[in-house]
Amino acid sequence: MVIQEKYYKKIESDTKKSWELNWSRVGWKSITEIFDYPRVRKLALDYLRYLPKNGIALEAGCGLGQWVGYFRSKGYNIIGIDYNVPTISQAKSYDPRLCLATADVRALPFQDESIDTYISFGVIEHFIEGPEAALREAYRVLKKG
Repeated sequence: MVIQEKYYKKIESDTKKSWELNWSRVGWKSITEIFDYPRVRKLALDYLRYLPKNGIALEAGCGLGQWVGYFRSKGYNIIGIDYNVPTISQAKSYDPRLCLATADVRALPFQDESIDTYISFGVIEHFIEGPEAALREAYRVLKKG
């Protein structure tokens, strides 16, 4: 069990470093160019159709915060979290008005039932132990209904 735990921690550390390196190579201009792609424009419109404007939205695993910036520009109250401190710092340097914080999706710093909408674009599949902890936290912070 100790060997397995050390193995998991090594994989998690390597994954975190990999994402940090990935985001460090990307600038705000290039990361926001995705909103010029027809497929992403359609996807964004679909999200806007279903996201309630009143309340708090959370993007879990926001990376550089491009979606947080997009939704904010459309009048949404959205918070972005990512577990990489340098990535959040980099994102804030692009737009200090973005509401971004460093946090782990498996241990969210929010009260029970305090979030109206939870968005995540590909995070939970990265956990070697599986998605249960992240899903449990999403369920915990989401308001009922």
